[in-house]
Amino acid sequence: ADTLASLEPPEESETAEPTAAPSQAAANQPPVVLAVSSQRCDRPKRFTGAAVAIGGNQVVTAAHLVDGDLRQLLVDDQPATVLALSAERDLAVLTVEGLNHQPPTTANPRRVDQARIHTPNRVRDPVAARRVRLRVATTDGDARQRQAYEVAGAVDVGTSGSALVGPEGHLLGVMVLSRPAQNLSYASTVVEIDMIVADSTLAPAAECP
Repeated sequence: ADTLASLEPPEESETAEPTAAPSQAAANQPPVVLAVSSQRCDRPKRFTGAAVAIGGNQVVTAAHLVDGDLRQLLVDDQPATVLALSAERDLAVLTVEGLNHQPPTTANPRRVDQARIHTPNRVRDPVAARRVRLRVATTDGDARQRQAYEVAGAVDVGTSGSALVGPEGHLLGVMVLSRPAQNLSYASTVVEIDMIVADSTLAPAAECP
């Protein structure tokens, strides 16, 4: 598992303009957030969290919810399959039987004063978020960076995979990490989401033997 190593300042050169998803996306409609439940082959405990619909039958969620050999994977009680998974980004793309949603509009501003975390059953109070480079030390001894939003306030267990949404309804990122001791949490940005969606070489999680 990744562990937080350090943070770097936001990148001054990156654009703050909203970037639209494919043209069929409905402007200013908040992203659709669905419930995720997974059970690994070697553990009786179920993991629960959220996933964000990104178009058609695909959703994106936190990789740590769906990695490893899985006995069962459900999104809103419908069978799902891991299409791509990146532990480095802590993101996974799933396909869900019978799902068909429009993709959300997206944005990647440096700072947001009134962001909200959308879970499957509620919308949290507004929080401040700033874009950072999140440096993580992985179990193989390497140090890697990914773009993330640092969000004011820790989040509850089960929030992983929920949507971080801007004040105009744009998807900003997916919640992946909480640091209660620092009263902070982190979301992988839409830039990281685009990378995993575009990468067809990532190995999916395996099913039980």
